[in-house]
Amino acid sequence: MSPALYSCFFLMLVVLFLVLQQRRRQAYVRIQHLRAARKKGGMNPMNEIFERFIGKDCLIYSGLNGESTQGVVEGVADNWLQVRRKSGEQELVSLDFVSRIREYPVNKKGKKKDIVLD
Repeated sequence: MSPALYSCFFLMLVVLFLVLQQRRRQAYVRIQHLRAARKKGGMNPMNEIFERFIGKDCLIYSGLNGESTQGVVEGVADNWLQVRRKSGEQELVSLDFVSRIREYPVNKKGKKKDIVLD
């Protein structure tokens, strides 16, 4: 391979690294803003938003690692989201780290989609 191809490949890796660092930094700043707003007002406005999803099967994305959790939202209290997974186990998710939540997608017949692309 020519040196030009090596340098292009290296530059692509550097740009990819910088983009990932920027996304992580933005998620961290978003979390800090939510924490500061909760300390000021005493009540987290996110609790009211997440109450719409109680009883629904949802995908919950965390901001830092890009991890997701799937399950039925059972309750929201004190900045925590209670999720019941398909296996029956309970899970608590801190709302400080939730970057996105949505209902699990279904097709036209009402069945769950096998593959969810984001």
